[in-house]
Amino acid sequence: SLFVQYDYILNEKMRLLAGLRLDSYSYTSLSLNPRLSAIYTPNNELNIKLSFNKAFRAPNFFEMVYESDGANTSNPDLTHEIVYYSDLDIMNKFTANLHGGISFFAYWLDNLIDPIVNADDLVMFVNKGVANGAGGQVYCEGRLVKNLTVHAAWSYQKLNIKESGNTTEATNFPVNTVKAHLSYHLPAIATFGFQSGWESGRRLVTDGRTPSFWTSAINIKTDSFFDRFQLNLKINNLFDNTYYHPAGLEQTMGQIIQPRRNYQLSLEVKL
Repeated sequence: SLFVQYDYILNEKMRLLAGLRLDSYSYTSLSLNPRLSAIYTPNNELNIKLSFNKAFRAPNFFEMVYESDGANTSNPDLTHEIVYYSDLDIMNKFTANLHGGISFFAYWLDNLIDPIVNADDLVMFVNKGVANGAGGQVYCEGRLVKNLTVHAAWSYQKLNIKESGNTTEATNFPVNTVKAHLSYHLPAIATFGFQSGWESGRRLVTDGRTPSFWTSAINIKTDSFFDRFQLNLKINNLFDNTYYHPAGLEQTMGQIIQPRRNYQLSLEVKL
């Protein structure tokens, strides 16, 4: 990869940025991706940013070369997806430590990588169709009081896929999501975190949608003790909710149940 960027300050309120990135992979073609941004700050509280980006996603090993008897076949002709993305972000400082804003975005995808069932009844990944999406987000984050930080956001987005003259809603894609996170640091003891989120149902590869769901987690990470150790405890799916994500074409069920309440305990050692 090769990346260059130019930062031009037009005046005390306006700043322009331009970037260009070149990527090369041994198994797919070169990709040249520009990035343009304009940032306007009329005062110390308000920040407005407009940007345009082109990016790509190269096919991974599973999509390109994985094979299994009677189930999957490879596709050496698979090439990268291309993504064009633009967004407008309006952010305002409410206090010295708390800010929030609203953003709008739109994106277009070409050479979309998706699985199909070929004439031999095998699952194969191919470049097919194009997709376009748009949405927005409202968010607030920062420090409420000493040692207590918060992040909350609601986002809405729609993604449609067009192929063979037909337009359909993308699968495995929530339209509405709500996320919240609280973190409190007790000095010389630990940092306590609580996060919770809700998302609307996702469209299945087969007919129908998954149910919408809430899920929450807590995380406790100790401060360093004996100058080199830290303990980290995380409890996922805190309230033991049942929820599902869509299955893929290679799976027989329409949706897959996700993990129930589970615990992760780790010890970090600085050597």
